[in-house]
Amino acid sequence: MSEPKHTPGPWKVVRPITASPNDFTKIIGPNGEVIDLFGSGYFNNKNIDLIADAWQLPELRKEMAELKAINKEFIESLESQCKDCRASPVVDSKWCDCCGYSMLLKKVQGEGK
Repeated sequence: MSEPKHTPGPWKVVRPITASPNDFTKIIGPNGEVIDLFGSGYFNNKNIDLIADAWQLPELRKEMAELKAINKEFIESLESQCKDCRASPVVDSKWCDCCGYSMLLKKVQGEGK
């Protein structure tokens, strides 16, 4: 993964005490540097908070990819446990109720309750 091209976090939002048109909401970096300025009325507070959390996105993407890989391995493991049962001439549907593996696999794949 390439090095981030942004100011490292954490970032924080510093809002003005007054509502004067000359006051700015600031996003401040970890060393006190100003990342961005927003004049009053330019963005609503929710959008400014989202921007202030943006420094976390690369790490969140990495975590999401890791979770998807773990989930894929988990499903493959469950499917391998179920293959013997599914191969049985007694089972004629996609799912059986023979064991907990099948029920868990249904849940993981969004087909069970």
